[in-house]
Amino acid sequence: MRVRVLQEVVDRVESSFVEEVRTDDLYDAAIDGLIRDLGDPHSSFLPRAEYENLRIRTEGEYGGVGLEVTERNGYVTVVSPIAGGPGGRVGIRAGDRFFEI
Repeated sequence: MRVRVLQEVVDRVESSFVEEVRTDDLYDAAIDGLIRDLGDPHSSFLPRAEYENLRIRTEGEYGGVGLEVTERNGYVTVVSPIAGGPGGRVGIRAGDRFFEI
């Protein structure tokens, strides 16, 4: 029932709103609002394009220094040193950030 109401609202906005809107953006905003309303700091919604960008930047990124890394808050951040790799041997730990390379 609620899904039908959401669809009616989206249809009304698409047909009546003065400026052009993208249907995907409306649904993404609705999903984001639902997840935010849970109040769980560990739950969040990434629209498809943002998720794909994050996945490309982080999935399977293993450097020759023996570290699994990701991007967090604009910094290359260590997810974990790879066992026996050079990064772990010199003391690099999960959570360490690179400010300059």
